[in-house]
Amino acid sequence: EYSNLLWTTTGTGVYDDNTILTPSYTLSSVDKLSSSLTLTLTAYGNGSCTDTSANFLLSIKQLSTIKGNITYSGGVVTSGYVKLIEHVVNSEANLIDSVIIDGSGNYEFIDVSTGDYIISATADTNTYSNTITTYYEDSYFWDSASIFTVQYCDSIYENADITVIEILPELTGFATIS
Repeated sequence: EYSNLLWTTTGTGVYDDNTILTPSYTLSSVDKLSSSLTLTLTAYGNGSCTDTSANFLLSIKQLSTIKGNITYSGGVVTSGYVKLIEHVVNSEANLIDSVIIDGSGNYEFIDVSTGDYIISATADTNTYSNTITTYYEDSYFWDSASIFTVQYCDSIYENADITVIEILPELTGFATIS
C-alpha cells in the first residue's frame, strides 16, 4: 500500500493532477521541441512499506509541414480545398486532412508524419467553372499523380504547388473550313 502518489517530469509541461494514478500530461512548447522526456511516478510507502518510483520514457515524434500554392491559367486560385491522402501500396487510400485554400492561393498541412502522400486540389467551381480536381504535379488522374514523400520529421516542405487543370468548354455552332 501507499499513502500517496506524485508524478514528476524532466519536461516543462503540466499534469492535470500529479497526485492521481492516471493523470493527463500536456506537453509544453519546449517539450514539443525535445525528442523525449521522462515521466516519473513515485508511490510513497504507508507504514512499513518503502517509497518506490518508476520511470516512463516518453518519445516525442516531431512532425512536418507541407505548404503549397494553387494556380490556374488565369492566376491564383483563391477558393477551394486541398486534400492530403496517405498513399500505401496495395491498400485503400486514407484521407489524412483537408484544408481550405486561402485568399492568396496558399494551403498548409501541419503535423504530417513521415510517409508517402497524394495531394489533390479542387478549385471552387462556382468561381472556377472549367476546372477539375488536379493532383500534385498537375495530374488529372489520381493513379498517375506524383507521390509526395515526407522523409524527415520536423521539416517544412514548401513548393508543393499544383496548377489546376482546366477543361475547355464545348464549342457549339457552325463553321466551314476552306
